[in-house]
Amino acid sequence: MKVRSTFRILALLIALLIFRSHSVFGRGPRPKKPEVKRKPISAEVQAKRDAEDDLNKRFWIGTGCAFILLPALGCFAGASVARVNPGSDFDAECGLAIGSILAAGPLVLMLGHQPTPPPERFIGKSPEYIVVYTNVYKKRTRQLSRPYTAQGMVIGCVITGGLGILMGQIFENLE
Repeated sequence: MKVRSTFRILALLIALLIFRSHSVFGRGPRPKKPEVKRKPISAEVQAKRDAEDDLNKRFWIGTGCAFILLPALGCFAGASVARVNPGSDFDAECGLAIGSILAAGPLVLMLGHQPTPPPERFIGKSPEYIVVYTNVYKKRTRQLSRPYTAQGMVIGCVITGGLGILMGQIFENLE
């Protein structure tokens, strides 16, 4: 008896939901939204939006990761060569030096990057607009790239730590 009455109540609720969604209960057509006249967007606002859209997040994460990983990989390579060939003059310090030289590449990318907006965005714009837009675009792009570079550095540290543990295990097993 309870199952039958529960089924009837659920069927009634489902029917009400279906009919309500089809405007049976006299809701009529929805009123149209008033059209809003859009103001021209200022150069600063547009530059900030474009900088956020144009930023290559993966590039900056990869750059930060490479900045940490390259010296560590060089050091690991030096330690590995020194373990495999004890008579050679190559050791972990040489590997660290090579890795540090390799890390100069991402460092140059991070410090020397000068973001420039595409020139087609300036067609029909005044010189004042172009100056303001370019300055804000460069500043905003640099601001946005910092956290992604930091994320990449954290990822690089985690990977380096994992590689260090792995290398330690490998060296223990070799002895």
